[in-house]
Amino acid sequence: MSKRINISISDEMFKKLSELKNELEVSQTMENKKINRKISYVCQEALRKVIEVAEVSRIYRIEGIKDGEIAAQSLTQRDKEFIVKVFSGKQPFNKLSRLERVDELAAQYPDVYRQKFRDLMDGNIVLHDWVEMYDDEAEDRRGEMTWSYIEGCFEGVALAASKEMKGNGDI
Repeated sequence: MSKRINISISDEMFKKLSELKNELEVSQTMENKKINRKISYVCQEALRKVIEVAEVSRIYRIEGIKDGEIAAQSLTQRDKEFIVKVFSGKQPFNKLSRLERVDELAAQYPDVYRQKFRDLMDGNIVLHDWVEMYDDEAEDRRGEMTWSYIEGCFEGVALAASKEMKGNGDI
């Protein structure tokens, strides 16, 4: 069964699509390969790719969360409180994007993620085959997923610290 979704496109893109309406159908190349240019198909393929990347990213982030919870055990209370403050975007970090906040933490606390980071970047540890699927993209994919891992590490520290503070009645 199919579900309908709506997408928004710019006026310029809509105009182009309208002009090329007759070209947007299944056609064949000189090698008799079919090319499907139907808008629905093109959107489905793009969404499939985005979903696949998001699923792999989640695997790396979850691995980071687990490692971050372990890393939290070796941090001082002050460090954990600071990580919670930055990661959750509390003042004065509320104006920073999540990416900037994680980048700030990564610069100050490399030991939180360093142990597995190098192996992930070098391809010695691969958490999902997608990362190594295409040789020409593997390095970029490892970098992208390693960032998800680092983000997960600090999320794990923040979760562990929050649980600890709740248990102590500090929250």
